[in-house]
Amino acid sequence: MIYYSDDTLTIRTLTEADAHAIAAGEQAQGYDTTPDRFLSRLREQEEGTCVAIAAEYNGQIAGYIHVYPDSKWGPLGGRGCPEIVDFGVLEKFRRQGVGARLMDAAEAVVRAGVSGGGTAQVLRSRPAAVRPPGLRARRQRRMVRG
Repeated sequence: MIYYSDDTLTIRTLTEADAHAIAAGEQAQGYDTTPDRFLSRLREQEEGTCVAIAAEYNGQIAGYIHVYPDSKWGPLGGRGCPEIVDFGVLEKFRRQGVGARLMDAAEAVVRAGVSGGGTAQVLRSRPAAVRPPGLRARRQRRMVRG
């Protein structure tokens, strides 16, 4: 599925090739990751429990986000609340609108899956307390419908 597309950026469903490209990109940045992390999201997508979304910038994989429309974990787990997990943009593609478009797609998935309102929980892989010095926090998006 294509969520967004323009001359340079496409936001679409994650593929198996993307899983390998994202893992390679994160490894090049010094992260200890494997394609298995993303391949498990694809399996969960096939099961209908996850929506795995990828960003492609000028033909190169640039980022990803995973949405669980009915989360089973966390403080809102089991209550019919969506959850956003594993949201990342590779460093060389940051500050070019990739993350914003990924979040827009995730919000569209949440809106489509939430009837009559609801709240989405967002889990961060790097909490504010462990951000590198000088990295400023971005404004949080409201994901509440009322």
